[in-house]
Amino acid sequence: GGAFAEMQVSHASIRDALQTQLSSAVLGKEDAEEMSSVPWSKVQFNASGKKLLVTAKRGLVMMLDGFDASVGHIFLNDTSAATGDENVAPGIDVIDKAPSACFSPDDQTILVGGYDGVVRCYSAESGAELSRLEEGHPTGSAVGCVACSPNLAVVATSCVNTALWSWSS
Repeated sequence: GGAFAEMQVSHASIRDALQTQLSSAVLGKEDAEEMSSVPWSKVQFNASGKKLLVTAKRGLVMMLDGFDASVGHIFLNDTSAATGDENVAPGIDVIDKAPSACFSPDDQTILVGGYDGVVRCYSAESGAELSRLEEGHPTGSAVGCVACSPNLAVVATSCVNTALWSWSS
């Protein structure tokens, strides 16, 4: 009761979104079922408060509606992480590691740190991949932190090193 309403995201809605948005070649029915119940590691609102970004183990990143918690776009960090292939980033247990992700300050872009050292930039509106930041980290180094400056000037990412990226539209 009180001033707060409870929102719940069902495993079925996550599973259905995984199956709808990803081809069966990327993620089979059993994998989608298992991924629908992986532990969440971080939940953050976008600047407007209308969307939530959730990161979870096995490379799962989801955008949820901030009012009804319906599942929007799914961004799978790396399909081999989702299906249990631990050769993505040698020495890193990708099954138990959640990716790092954030909204850009203008709410237009979602940045996801990859287990392969690549930061992928997605459209928050369409879910389409817009670009990749590939040169800042060693191949095979999982990007553990991704952050945007409030004025859109710089993106900071880190793994075994830190990279600063100039934001350009």
